[in-house]
Amino acid sequence: MKMLRLILPILKYFLLLIFGFGFAYIMSVSFGIVHIANIANMLMPFIFTLFSRIGIIILLLLGLAILSESMQ
Repeated sequence: MKMLRLILPILKYFLLLIFGFGFAYIMSVSFGIVHIANIANMLMPFIFTLFSRIGIIILLLLGLAILSESMQ
């Protein structure tokens, strides 16, 4: 139960972070803020790689927590 209590807030804030980045990108493109959109387009491969790796780690930890809970 300790591990689930640790992983679930991490997952929640990670999803909020992804939503926030997506929202900021959409707003900057729709309002025509070219500088932020250009910077975001340049950083998009790095951001995607970083978020995908962190997401995979969080999902693996969540699976490990579920397995350890079912073993008890």
